[in-house]
Amino acid sequence: MRGVALVVVVVTTLYVPTGQGVTPIALRPAAPATVAQGALDGAGGDLSPEEQSEADDLAEATIKRVCLRCHPVDVVARTRREATDWRAVVARMATLGAVATPEELRTIRRYLTRYYGVIRVNSASAEEFSAVLGYSPRDAAAIVAHRAAQGRFANVEALAGVVGLDRTRLDAQPEALTFD
Repeated sequence: MRGVALVVVVVTTLYVPTGQGVTPIALRPAAPATVAQGALDGAGGDLSPEEQSEADDLAEATIKRVCLRCHPVDVVARTRREATDWRAVVARMATLGAVATPEELRTIRRYLTRYYGVIRVNSASAEEFSAVLGYSPRDAAAIVAHRAAQGRFANVEALAGVVGLDRTRLDAQPEALTFD
């Protein structure tokens, strides 16, 4: 039986200079916090919430240094894209003169995929479930195995029915899921 949990969303914000002063740009929603113990504990990605936060902070600092030289983040982040599309966008920015190491470009791509990715639930690989929703490789493989055994997922409720799956990851980014 599932209990009701209060969800609090905290947003990390960048302040971007514009022609009219400083404009706040929300870069990523922080992981949802709930009064129910362990919303992010147990099933989930390979990083602890603290490690994920540190990795996100590093990625955001890299994005500030590399991407904001040419454009505000909202130009990039206003559209969700598949992981392959984010790879192409970051590669294009590198060819247009983004000054970053290959590792920094990978960090930017992973961050954009994680927080601004979209996933085609009924055709995505386990790696895509991990990259976009932050599921561990084991949980992502369970989704793919369930889909192979039971057929397509009709909606988020069907996807949430995968045994052992952390529902909070689905609820945190409903706009990242497509069921076509």
